[in-house]
Amino acid sequence: MQSIVEHKIHSLHEYVELLENQYSDNEFSRWVYRGHADHTFELMPSIGRHFPRGLDSANRERSILTIFKKTCEPVAPERISNDLDWLAFAQHHELPTRLLDWSSVPTIALYFCCREHEDRDGHVYALFAEQSLSSKRYETEDPFKIRKAHKFVPPPALAPRLKAQHGVFTIQPKATLPLDEDLPRDWILEKITVPASAKLEIRKSLFRLGVDEATLFPDAGGIARHIKWRHLEIRSSLRQRSAPQSETGNGITALKKTVPD
Repeated sequence: MQSIVEHKIHSLHEYVELLENQYSDNEFSRWVYRGHADHTFELMPSIGRHFPRGLDSANRERSILTIFKKTCEPVAPERISNDLDWLAFAQHHELPTRLLDWSSVPTIALYFCCREHEDRDGHVYALFAEQSLSSKRYETEDPFKIRKAHKFVPPPALAPRLKAQHGVFTIQPKATLPLDEDLPRDWILEKITVPASAKLEIRKSLFRLGVDEATLFPDAGGIARHIKWRHLEIRSSLRQRSAPQSETGNGITALKKTVPD
């Protein structure tokens, strides 16, 4: 297993500096990013978390996808033409698959790192990999028989979220192993730690730049969650942090000034 280079940042400013220094060379477009809100999460495809580690789950996965295809066909986009399309569509509608979501935009991965688990450190993973599926192979590849990991960009028309999140996927031969345990030799994986104490301020900074729940999930649910965070959750979080001040009568005034405009 390859060793993973590790970094640590405490603010959006430090994150941007790291991006400029580490990931902005002539091949920057080959880097993709993934955020984990909890540092204990592995780079394990969602379907792999439902089977014993290392098990060959391909037949069961194929059966689950077949059920999804038959059930969802009336509401699926007309653009879907192969099993990779179906897996991408299923993944963005929360069906566990052997795909891992990434984004070509690093601030989006940072958002997902800071989105939840404010009491736990998070990670942003940076992956250097070529897009290894040609358009012809994308149309014909059997995702349950691949022999090495691939990175591919699905058609944005499959789901509005894919376009909004600048979605990229990786797919690997064994869905029940973390990607870092089955990484191709010519891929590079790095890890950026975000301390729990920095998450709220980073999320507020990202909001000011237009990276938030409403822009990344362009539907009524995303808008509702964003309003809930901005007008309810963030105030509750700040009250908890400022509880001693609130008792003196000064806490509420301070809180109003810290909610992002």
